[in-house]
Amino acid sequence: MKVVEFIIKLVITVKVLSLVCFCGLAFGAIWHEKEGDELKESDCAIVFGAGMEDTEVMDNRLLTAINLYNDGYFDKLILSGGKEDEEDEETQAEYMRRIALKEDFPLKDMYLDKNSDSTYENIKNSKEIAKRSNCGRVLAVSSNYHLARLKYSAKQEKFKIYTYPADNSSIKESQLDTAREVVALVYYYFKY
Repeated sequence: MKVVEFIIKLVITVKVLSLVCFCGLAFGAIWHEKEGDELKESDCAIVFGAGMEDTEVMDNRLLTAINLYNDGYFDKLILSGGKEDEEDEETQAEYMRRIALKEDFPLKDMYLDKNSDSTYENIKNSKEIAKRSNCGRVLAVSSNYHLARLKYSAKQEKFKIYTYPADNSSIKESQLDTAREVVALVYYYFKY
């Protein structure tokens, strides 16, 4: 009986240590990618939704992209994000379009992905929009803690993106956001 108990404890210990290692690797990836890539002119940029319950984060992502557009870094903008709940009146992409129009962003330069409900789907659907729109070089704008998962998802889809962190200086980045992202990145490693 003691041998069986030992084996069970050993298996549990190995699983816990493995999970801790994966979380450590995920945190390392998030830390490594948080500065984004070198900013260069691109054909288009993608802005990723952040959920309708947290529009301040989404607004900062969008306003960062609009500033880059105004500075001449890209010509077309893909707004990516579906509905989280059926009760939502608009998708995240439609919300961002409404805000972009208030900021005088030209409607003719916007493309919407209204069907995504995960980062992976954002990447997958935006890849198709970018391809149809003749976007060669693609800039992905999101929160700094989100960039590693964007890169990972894009790699799985064989979609070359360059990342740029949104200006979150007006938002207190919480440790919960980063912790949630660690869990999400570990989940993506196993799912995709």
